[in-house]
Amino acid sequence: MLKKLTKVLCILMLAIGIIQLNIKKTEAKTLVQDKMVSIAMKEKGSRYKKKYGPSPWCTAFVNWSARKAKVSTKVIPNATNSTTMYKKLLKCGAKVVKKPKKGDIVFYKRSSKSNSMMHTALMTSSTMSIHGNYSHKVSYIKATDYRAGKGKIAKNRIVYVRPNYPSAPAKPQLKTATMSKETVTLSWKKVSHATSYTIYMKNADNKVVYQKNIKSTLSKYSFIFDNKKYGIYSIAIKANNSIGSSPLSSIKKIQYINPVLREGETKIKIGSNNQSFLII
Repeated sequence: MLKKLTKVLCILMLAIGIIQLNIKKTEAKTLVQDKMVSIAMKEKGSRYKKKYGPSPWCTAFVNWSARKAKVSTKVIPNATNSTTMYKKLLKCGAKVVKKPKKGDIVFYKRSSKSNSMMHTALMTSSTMSIHGNYSHKVSYIKATDYRAGKGKIAKNRIVYVRPNYPSAPAKPQLKTATMSKETVTLSWKKVSHATSYTIYMKNADNKVVYQKNIKSTLSKYSFIFDNKKYGIYSIAIKANNSIGSSPLSSIKKIQYINPVLREGETKIKIGSNNQSFLII
């Protein structure tokens, strides 16, 4: 009885270990904006520190948080004041948004009609923000509670900007897929932010018979497929980067034809890409 119980416990522990391993393998990658906010929040309540950069330091604090999180200067550029940061962000592809979210940068105008900014901070959620040099410390407040002078700043003087953070690539567009003898050639439209592409080729049973990761600089690729199982195959492609992968592109069909045609076989044309297949 004891041996059976020990065996059951061992099996359960092994199963738990496998589950934990699978969970670790499927954990989502942390976004850079999440890292940046986490770094900034650890400084809550701190007085000015030289590591943040020059003082006055609201812009320096955003820059420091971004660099510590390894956010590219092409996403959040270094700037010496909030007005310069605002202008540089827009040049880097950032967008002004009405509904902020975590990782956005909030700016406060000097007047409702001015594009000159008096202060900046980092949004930690859709409502909350963390500020360098507010009340002479790193302050965590509701973004709309920022005070300039005697009262809260008017909402028409608050601007939310979403930096052009990296994201998983968009679904690629597979333009052509052809097969000549044993050479498969495909082409696609390049995808922004892709660092690689993955090619998939499946047989009629939906089994992957060819898979290849290739460089993001390519938009055309050829390979030799010497499997002697002739028939119709499906080809698709996806784009990848450090954040994740795109959905698979639309599927194109290709026909792998026996080069030695037997008597009585006829070729006909099918599909939008004019591929041949055989009828016996």
